[in-house]
Amino acid sequence: MASPTALTYNNLVTQVCLLAPYQFDASGPVVLPLNQPEFTALIPQMLNYAEQRIQRDLELLNVQVSRGPYTLTVGSNQLAIPPSDLLVIQDVLVNIGGVPTPMLPVSKPYMLTVWPSSSPPGPPRVMAMQGGDTATEGATSTIVLLGPPPDQAYQVTAIGETRAPTMAVFANPTDAGTRTTFISAWLPDLMVMACMIFVSAYQRDFGRQSDDPQMAQSYENQYQTLLKGADQQEFQRRWEADAWSAAAKSTVATPVR
Repeated sequence: MASPTALTYNNLVTQVCLLAPYQFDASGPVVLPLNQPEFTALIPQMLNYAEQRIQRDLELLNVQVSRGPYTLTVGSNQLAIPPSDLLVIQDVLVNIGGVPTPMLPVSKPYMLTVWPSSSPPGPPRVMAMQGGDTATEGATSTIVLLGPPPDQAYQVTAIGETRAPTMAVFANPTDAGTRTTFISAWLPDLMVMACMIFVSAYQRDFGRQSDDPQMAQSYENQYQTLLKGADQQEFQRRWEADAWSAAAKSTVATPVR
């Protein structure tokens, strides 16, 4: 069940137009700004700015997924994982005898010294991040070095962070008023503020609020305020909060647990 404050595409465009402020047409299945063709054309990039920034600022638990299986090449100490599968690779598990076994992360100098590509093959035990593929400068693959090079065509699974689909794909009569994303459903306040930072850039007026001390905080300052609370919550969701638990740090409970 979605949050009761979840934003659909239409909800978000309406909120942004009210804050900008721009007139909008809500009579059709897709809400559109009125007499603002340039702003209408920028809405996909506004969403891209907001969604990408939030996913970079917060290590969202919900974008951590597993991908695979990938098949290793016998004798090759490289595993290629498309960035469209995983943007951040956190763990690689190799299936040895039916048991998914995590490989130990090591530094690239250690890997190149101890387990060069000429090493005798065996079940891979350690891994290091090399970088992007040479042919496309990382647009096609992220290369993971393995040690030792595999002696069999092992199956491996990778775990890490991907990028959530953008809400821009919902700008159609079927989805605009009903579909939500994780960010728009559970971080709607942060998403609106991030969108307004981009809109302020479009209006060429980043400082229109902060220039006047009598007015509210700038959208950037408000975004940073909201980000602190969201960041703390993500630590709780990952059980990386106080004492490696899901509990927020208490300001009054002082005895050691």
